[in-house]
Amino acid sequence: MRRERSRAYGCLAACAVLTVVLAAGCAKPPIIEKPVPELSKAEVLSRLNSQASDTAGLEAKLDVKVRTSQSGREDSTGGNLAAAWPDKLRIRGRHDLLDYAPFDIGSDGETWFVQMHLGEQNDLHTGATHVLDEKFDPGVPLRPSDVVVALGVGRLDEKPPYRELFLTRLPGTYLITEFVSNRSGRYIARRIWVDPDSMVITRVESFRPDAAIDMIAEMTFDPRSEARTVPVTARIRLIRKDQFQLDLKLRDRKTGPIDPARARRLFAVPTDEGAKVISHD
Repeated sequence: MRRERSRAYGCLAACAVLTVVLAAGCAKPPIIEKPVPELSKAEVLSRLNSQASDTAGLEAKLDVKVRTSQSGREDSTGGNLAAAWPDKLRIRGRHDLLDYAPFDIGSDGETWFVQMHLGEQNDLHTGATHVLDEKFDPGVPLRPSDVVVALGVGRLDEKPPYRELFLTRLPGTYLITEFVSNRSGRYIARRIWVDPDSMVITRVESFRPDAAIDMIAEMTFDPRSEARTVPVTARIRLIRKDQFQLDLKLRDRKTGPIDPARARRLFAVPTDEGAKVISHD
């Protein structure tokens, strides 16, 4: 009886050892993040700005999905985008069944504007572009400069003590944290993720003074593209109590400096078109 028990225990022990050996042999190799070069903040900014200098302006046709709390559903439209450094932007919707733009968002560099013309809603909000850097306005769905940066257009500079940038090396990425000091105090305004291989901005998060996330932009790139800083797709999500979400897909892109005369037309503040005009001081 004792011999049988000993044999049983021996078999169990052998099986246990075999199981451990097999498990060890089948263990998945650890995931190793790609190495990040030990570049300084000045070197990272220099390389980003050098590449972005070839993309001083951007024009593109868009495939757009838009969702607002007023509509209660997601609508698919076409659209056009234009961007120029530092804060000129135009995101204008287009729909085959409408003879007007369902939405028009942007800045001519001096005045920002948001016109929503969805269903019975037809409002035009306007204000001074520079004020968006001085205080948070919940009536503005995005800061034009945030989108321009996310699209890799123009330079990324700091202006201490008003705007300061700090660089952190993380597994597989650089993280640039932007601190802003203005009427709302000193707070993190943006976090910017940079791919260390292609040196492009892959993600931008902008924040409100109370540390709540205001916008998330995620970009993917085609490494074979000549304009390497221009994303193939850009998804812009705006985090608001009254949700407004844009999904932008760029196509038929062209980059380079935009002629001043053409820029005045591309970024012009829209006419009210019978809209209720709301001014933000």
